[in-house]
Amino acid sequence: MGNTTKNFTHILNLIVGEGVQIRDNSIESARMAINRHLVNKLGKDGYFMKIRIYPYNILRENKQTQGAHADRILIAVARIVGLEGRDTFSWEDIRKQVGVTREEWMSGYTATFQAMRQDQPGRAPQISEEYRGVFGQVRDGIHTLTDHGYELIRQLDHE
Repeated sequence: MGNTTKNFTHILNLIVGEGVQIRDNSIESARMAINRHLVNKLGKDGYFMKIRIYPYNILRENKQTQGAHADRILIAVARIVGLEGRDTFSWEDIRKQVGVTREEWMSGYTATFQAMRQDQPGRAPQISEEYRGVFGQVRDGIHTLTDHGYELIRQLDHE
């Protein structure tokens, strides 16, 4: 990025002092922000930037896992609504039906559950369109199925 042919008089290296884990989209976001700042301050040809990542242990989202989690969450809610006859539930109820520990839920399922909500919080991950808007929030921490959620559960019953 910037002027690749000019010889510059100053070099700036940003080196991390200890090992860190960083997501690929975080690196891209940082690159875009730095590039925008340099263009505004130095002009298009006033700098040259090269991002070197070594060693490159870059974390990426596992989209497959989110889909699998969404299926397990939906099946658990179907049990709560169908077998227990309840209209409302919490993520704790779902966690118990799925059969995972609190730590497993927090590290793998919470983000998927948030993405399935009708009022998705800003940091919810991308998830298959099929699973969006399945839950609606009744009050803080208590959820219910939307019409779309009931339709997905009916489809599960027919499979």
